[in-house]
Amino acid sequence: MVRGKSVPNLQTLSCLVLEDLIRKSTDKTKDLSCRNLISLVPEQQMKAEIIHQYVTDLCPSVVYDMFERVLSYSGDGRRKASPMDVYVLIHPGFKQVQVGRREDRYYPLPNTHKSIIDCLYRCKYLEVLNLSGLDEHSTLPDYNDFMHSTEIKEHYLYLIEEAIRGLPTLHTLNLGTLVNN
Repeated sequence: MVRGKSVPNLQTLSCLVLEDLIRKSTDKTKDLSCRNLISLVPEQQMKAEIIHQYVTDLCPSVVYDMFERVLSYSGDGRRKASPMDVYVLIHPGFKQVQVGRREDRYYPLPNTHKSIIDCLYRCKYLEVLNLSGLDEHSTLPDYNDFMHSTEIKEHYLYLIEEAIRGLPTLHTLNLGTLVNN
């Protein structure tokens, strides 16, 4: 212990280094030419797919630690989560994806939440899915496609429905206020 803090182990340190390498390769901002029904433009998606292929070789628990940490960034000192970060870090071996509501006023970059939904189909072994933090209040009003267009919201609800159908091991589901009834 150093002044009340624990000393990070080798796995934690290597995880932080890998995360920095991955995040240096992803775009830091939303592409303004990105259409409403997709979270990444084709150029970003091609780049993210190449990086994602390397990430899938990592242990799912290590990648999930990175994923949670990236989603928790508030923009203070480090950049916020971007749609490319999410696309790269959603691992097929995840057993849980939890994007719960936060107490603080935190807004990720636009399209980050849509990117989470876009990638759910990859997670074939999910047992816990909590998307309660993806409601209408989780994105700045100016960029909130779910509030501005029922077509976009219906599209993403359909993607969630399709992903859930492909999850035979799912036993906990929390969609919060994203879905009514």
